[in-house]
This record gives sequence, C-alpha cells and structure tokens, in this order.
Amino acid sequence: PTKVAFGTQGFIDYIYTADGIKLEKKVTETATNTTTITTNYIDGFQYTDGELDFFPQAEGMVEVTTDGLGSTSFNYVFHYTDHLGNIRLRYALDPQTSELAILEEKHYYPFGLTHEGYSSGNKKKFEKVNNNIVLTPVNPFIGDSNKYGFNGMEEQTEFDINMYDFGTRNYDPALGRWMNIDPLAETTMQPYSAFNNNPLRFIDPTGMIGEDIITIMDNGTIERVETNDNFDIVQNESGDKSITIAHDENGSQIGEVKSTGIDNTNYMVIENKEVATKVFEFGATVSKDAYTANGNVGGFEFSLDTFSFEDGFEASAISVGNTPTGGASGAVKPVGDYNGIDLGGNHLVENSTWVENNHFHPDGGYKPSGFRAWMGANDTYIFQSALDLKPGDRGHAQGTRAQNSYLYSPNAGGYVNYNATSASFVGKKK
Repeated sequence: PTKVAFGTQGFIDYIYTADGIKLEKKVTETATNTTTITTNYIDGFQYTDGELDFFPQAEGMVEVTTDGLGSTSFNYVFHYTDHLGNIRLRYALDPQTSELAILEEKHYYPFGLTHEGYSSGNKKKFEKVNNNIVLTPVNPFIGDSNKYGFNGMEEQTEFDINMYDFGTRNYDPALGRWMNIDPLAETTMQPYSAFNNNPLRFIDPTGMIGEDIITIMDNGTIERVETNDNFDIVQNESGDKSITIAHDENGSQIGEVKSTGIDNTNYMVIENKEVATKVFEFGATVSKDAYTANGNVGGFEFSLDTFSFEDGFEASAISVGNTPTGGASGAVKPVGDYNGIDLGGNHLVENSTWVENNHFHPDGGYKPSGFRAWMGANDTYIFQSALDLKPGDRGHAQGTRAQNSYLYSPNAGGYVNYNATSASFVGKKK
C-alpha cells in the first residue's frame, strides 16, 4: 500500500522504489496533537527522523546511539535465530558491567504469534545518559525502532495493526494469512496462504509467488514444495546437502513429478541435459549416503534418459521407484521403456530417438550387473562379462533401443559405458 488511513487516529504513508522496495514509512497520528515519525530504509540502514538507528552486521545489528550534540556510539547487538530465521534472542555486551546482557527474548507459535511470559516488558536498548552508554528498559517514553522478529521481518505496531512486513505483502500472525491477495492467485490457486501451510519447516521470504524446494527422500521419493526465489533447491531428506538450479526465462527448469500410471515409477522431465545430469548425479550421492547410513542396504536407483526428435526437440527425464531397492536389486525402469509419456509439446517417448540411458547403484559402485570388475594396473578398470551372473544391466542393454547405456559411479567419479558384451570406464564426460 502507499497509504493506510485509520479514521480519526491518523494514517501511514509509504514510498517505494520502482521495483517495490520500501524506502520510507511516515506515521502521522492525529488523535490528539498531530505528530509525525518518519522511518527510512536504505539497504539495511534504518533511520528515524533523519537519525541513523541501526544497520546490519553478520550476526545481528549495530545499534547507533547519539546524544543530539554530535556524539555517536556504535554497539554490536547479536541475534540468536532458529532454523526459520526467527530472532529468538537479542544480546549484547553491557557497557557498564562488561558482561553479556539479554536485550530481548522472544518465542513464537508456529504461525508467528509471540509467546507471553518470557521477557515481556523487559526489552532493553542502548541510551546515552550523562555521557555514558547504558542499557535502558524500553517503555512508552523510550521506544525502540528495532522491531524485527518472526522470520527476521519487521513488525508493524503502529495503530495496533500488529502485522509483519514481508516486502510484497503484509502478514497477520493471528490469522496465519496474508492481508493482501496474491497478485498471481490465478496461478498459485492460494490467494492468502503462507509458508506452504507448513511454518515449522518453510519460510516465505518475500510474500511472492513460490518456486520450489525439491527434496529427494532417503527411499527415493521426491517431494516438491514452494519457496519464493528465482531458483530451485534440490536437497537431501535432512537438508544438509543441496544443489541450486537457476531458472531460465521460462521459470523452473525441473518438471513436475509425475507417475507413469503403470507401476510405482515416477519421473520428471528436464529439457536441459546439463541440468538433468546435475540433478541425477546429486541423486546418486543421496542414495549412496542413505545406503551407507542404513548398514549397506536400502537406497534407491535413478534412471536418466535423453531423447531427441526429428524436429530438433531434445529432452531428458529422470525416473525413480518409490520403494527402497534393498541394494542393487529392484532397479528402476527407465522412462524409455514406457509408451505414452509426453516429454513436452506432444513429443511422445515412443516417437523419439533414445540417445542414452544412465543409472546408478545405491552402493555407488562402478560394476554394471552382469559383469565382473576389478582394478588393474595403473588404476585402470577391467570388466569381464560373466555368463554365470544374472544379466541385469547387461541384459537390459541387449534389449533396449537406447543407443548408449551408462552406469554412473560416485565412487569412481565417472561413468561406465557398457553393452551386452563389454564395458569400459569413460570418466566424467560422456
């Protein structure tokens, strides 16, 4: 909004840049005597009535204290935040005692309302008294302009509106909903919902339309949820490993997770082969970690297939089964083994040239099933087809219409090219 009126109490005026970044908030109270307080926002530096109040530092804020006579002091305030960016504790060095002092403690209900009874009424700020910097309790006569808390956002307390400014929209923690409709509601179909309705796990950094966090679970299932960035994050189940995939001019480069409709195999189409390879190789790392953590059982297999068409269209698809493979058994079927799957623009799999098929084993190994393999001289890989072994990968390579078959090995750091009779390590690039 550019102006919000509160009847006879007053009004708030806002000024923004052309791309929507807030520059100024001017609060005018008219209930008794007319008073105006102007707050300016300049790249994290915040001013009140022309005086610098605070600015960010790596672990919190630097609060600025002046005495009106040109004397200025700077005091570091540190923030203790949780995994969602909620500021739970603000603390600093007390200049009088040289000990750490708590300036504010806050805890939140899931959708952002503040718990009562922790340190209500005990909020402190730096003040200059008789040429000394002291920590002073905040009260109606000594206010504090630092009102950042839930998700690290600024609470708007003027005229008791008590909403958080998320940049694009205003959020009411009492309702757990935005107070402004999503301008792309016809796309999101969620005009007011926030945090993907899961505030214990997700944040909503700007209030804008969400993109995706794509989580590869330890059993190979893929979950996709909205965030608010111009890139996608692909992560493992615990969230401690991830890769970032930038959007192109059309948005996300990673297609939605779909079912083949035939068995438990799901797939997602990724037109850009380089992006598809990056996601595929990350999936191999996730699978190997899950396999190792579970005592060398479990994990899952991905298949990455690349297709081309006579009109020049090319696309890749990653398929995965929804259940653990229990080692190298129960391998996932590649998308190329199905008919009726549309890779985009009515380009059906069965009408394509199947350029290559890739997969990995949960243990991260370099041996396609149906082959014996060992390390030879000069760290070379030696493969031998074995008729007494179950054909597995070797058998699939014999019956597939894929022009090339590869096994990706995180352990070896590259790919093994194989067919029905032979195999060779080709390294990182195929």
